[in-house]
Amino acid sequence: AFAKVMIDHDIIFSLDEYQKLCYGKSDMTGFESIKTVHDLPVCTRDLISQKQIAYKQLLNNSDLGIKKSLYLYLNELKTHGYLIGLVTASSKVEVDMVISRFQLAQFFNVIVTDDDVLESKPSPEGYLIAAEKLGVAAEKCLVVEDSIDNIRMLSSHGMRAILMSSNSDINAEAAEIIQDFDDLLVV
Repeated sequence: AFAKVMIDHDIIFSLDEYQKLCYGKSDMTGFESIKTVHDLPVCTRDLISQKQIAYKQLLNNSDLGIKKSLYLYLNELKTHGYLIGLVTASSKVEVDMVISRFQLAQFFNVIVTDDDVLESKPSPEGYLIAAEKLGVAAEKCLVVEDSIDNIRMLSSHGMRAILMSSNSDINAEAAEIIQDFDDLLVV
């Protein structure tokens, strides 16, 4: 969706640039970085609105799916009585679209979006809010993250985190690494 918005503004936006400027960050932070790098004179809120429209089109007009291993993992956790929180730098609008499209609502006890925090990732605020709402001490939580910056932050705040990534450059920096939710399932 970021790439679609950038194309609409005549900017070629690579995956590498997305990962540097936007990955694991709020839309506000990502677009502010993009505007600075590309000297883009457009209101950030307008860019976010354009991205939400593009995101909705992608969800509705594609064969996107959720990995079966995610459903299995979430179901396994629920079956064994674990509380599950979702903390995301995405907006509530986008999260609601994904939760609805892929029928995930029954799995989450708490959802904390970028709209619920004053400081977006990599701030610990969203994780601490989720832990509090779940009634669990932060150091008792296990977080599965896809951003090494967020892994570093969680570690520095005493939270255990596992990195989900197949990027070997990133993997060298994380203590615990998985490539898929299959790696967390015990059969």
